[in-house]
Amino acid sequence: MITEIKNFTLKSFKSYSTPQNFFKTKNIIFGYNGRGKSSLAEGIIRTYSTQETNNLSYRYFNRNYVRERLLLNDDDTVINGVKVSFSENDADIAQKIDELKLKIRDVEGLKNKIHNDRHALRRSIDKIHDEKKGNAKINHKQSRRTIEQVLEDYESDLVEALKVSSSKDYIKHFSADSKRLEDDKDKLRSLSLPELEIDILSNDEKDFLVRTLNTKYKQTEDIPNNEVIKWLEKGISFHDKSEKICKFCQGPLNLQDVKDRIKEYKNNDIQNHISSLSSIMDKLSRNLALIEAAKITKCNLNFIDLDSNIIDELCECTAVQELSCVIERLKNKIDDMSKTYSQKDVVSDFEQEVNTKNNHIRAAYTRKITEIESSINNIDKLAKGCIAIALKESDVGEKLKVIHKEEEEVNKIQVENQKIQETIDTLEASQSEYSDFMDFLNEVLESLGIQIKLSLVEDNYYLRHAFENTDLTINDISEGEKNLLALLYFYFELYNDNQQKNLKEVIKLIVIDDPISSLDDSNKFYVLEIVKKILTETNIQVFVLTHSWDDFCQLSYGIKRDDEYIELFEVYKDEVNNYKSSVRKCKCNISPYKKLFSEIYELSNKSIEDLSECDIYHAANSMRKVFEEFLNFKKANLLPQRSNQSVIEEIYRNATGGELGNNRKHKLGALLTFINVLSHRSIKSSEIIKHSRFLMGLIKDIDKVHYDEMKHINRL
Repeated sequence: MITEIKNFTLKSFKSYSTPQNFFKTKNIIFGYNGRGKSSLAEGIIRTYSTQETNNLSYRYFNRNYVRERLLLNDDDTVINGVKVSFSENDADIAQKIDELKLKIRDVEGLKNKIHNDRHALRRSIDKIHDEKKGNAKINHKQSRRTIEQVLEDYESDLVEALKVSSSKDYIKHFSADSKRLEDDKDKLRSLSLPELEIDILSNDEKDFLVRTLNTKYKQTEDIPNNEVIKWLEKGISFHDKSEKICKFCQGPLNLQDVKDRIKEYKNNDIQNHISSLSSIMDKLSRNLALIEAAKITKCNLNFIDLDSNIIDELCECTAVQELSCVIERLKNKIDDMSKTYSQKDVVSDFEQEVNTKNNHIRAAYTRKITEIESSINNIDKLAKGCIAIALKESDVGEKLKVIHKEEEEVNKIQVENQKIQETIDTLEASQSEYSDFMDFLNEVLESLGIQIKLSLVEDNYYLRHAFENTDLTINDISEGEKNLLALLYFYFELYNDNQQKNLKEVIKLIVIDDPISSLDDSNKFYVLEIVKKILTETNIQVFVLTHSWDDFCQLSYGIKRDDEYIELFEVYKDEVNNYKSSVRKCKCNISPYKKLFSEIYELSNKSIEDLSECDIYHAANSMRKVFEEFLNFKKANLLPQRSNQSVIEEIYRNATGGELGNNRKHKLGALLTFINVLSHRSIKSSEIIKHSRFLMGLIKDIDKVHYDEMKHINRL
């Protein structure tokens, strides 16, 4: 049994010796990475080797165990077998295996056909792509994408295209030709469309029209009719002011007198009404003429996706016909105001009909312009949509269904083959003396939810994926899984039986260095239980070393200080002795937070020259953990980040009643950046001293009672 180490030198241990009777039967040792923990483990093995020549009497687990013991070859695939016991041989096993092998169906031919069919279908998709993309520079879908994924991508392309144009028909027939689209836009802008901007009568004019047509006027004898008045007005336009003889009758002419009499005639109510009716008739006549003229350009409506028949429909509609009748009645009324006509308001109906058609044409024009401009701006999207529609209308989908049916058949056969193969593997494994370890390991891995397993071939193990049943190498699994495999191998090999009840009598010493490295929480719990079980084994000496204070506390939970068989230690750098590694007894009833706090406190009181490499390595992360837990005492879930600086300043203000000065605010920001961003890069010793002192000072100001309680540790 190792009770002491004498004159040990390795790395940071320099001619180191422990006191006499220092170590006990069971030893649990804590040490941060970089302080000499693994060197101590090596020193224990070296010391034992000088006392005991039988190399089989000790077992040593460390981070090199995977390479040194677990792997049989250099190809990272074969794992050493653990021979424990021999299984019974069954004379019929070989025959059963042969019979089962005959039931395995060959699917390689069908798989090759599926592969070729998929390749051909992909070429068909690319061909449709090329035919429909026009001049758009659109690449084929990435070759690493499956056909299913490619079709989904095109479906997404169609969705995007429909955001540009809601018409699937337009997208289907879209041609990605930017020059043609620009020409279409220019043509559209110069296009002559039917002009339907009519004169609109006011409500007063409409009321006057209906009322006047229904009114019988009495013509006075001394007032000539409207035609005569017009004749007089035209006649005087041929005479100068100086003329005294009428050019028509050659009689005497008083030009001013004639003008006055015409004015008098026109001021007559009847004449006023006639004038208003004439103005209305002119407007209505122009409107009708405008409708008739629209026939000339109606063929251009096809360019804006409208049927030219809408103009014919307008010309032949009831409102237009009725308006023609109204104009005719107006002519007759103006000629003879004594005539009456029973008339309703048909002008409004006419205006509504024309405006509806006009708005329809304008909207179609705007829509067409927008469509062309949008097509120019989104030519690639529309081209992709066109490709997507072409694919939907092709036989690609039906061909893919056939492939899917064939793949389902292959999968069905492979599942059946796999079941047969598993039976064969079980039978073959039952013939091997190495099956116990495989069964043990696979059971553990399955219980932990780890999707890997061992398969046994000729007394060696091969890693496989538990569900996909594919081969794996050591490099395919995580560091935590590697470590777990190695530890399980180490653990199983300690015993004479597959129930791990009878430790091999030859084993006198077990050294386990950092068994829980890189493990997740569920695996960590299982490994801790394994280590605890090893610590309970009698008649052997055990050393367990860990860099995790949490794991150290877990392993040493319930240990009494007066236990003569077990002891707790800490590996540290001795400041008094030029930071050489040393070992001291310690206690475990110290929370991880209190331990880290006291270390940062000690760090804040050091000079730059006193800092060790280990101090520099751990400082930033340790400060972050301490500050985070301290802040959570004050405000739940508060993280020490720059984004939370204002909240931290508020905690300071509430605790002290004062404000954090600008200089200290700047230091606080620098600290938060240091512990979150800069903790993973090379840092200066001066930074560590500066930030640790500021952190301790800040905590002291906020909560001095807490600060005084946490800053010192009673190690023994």
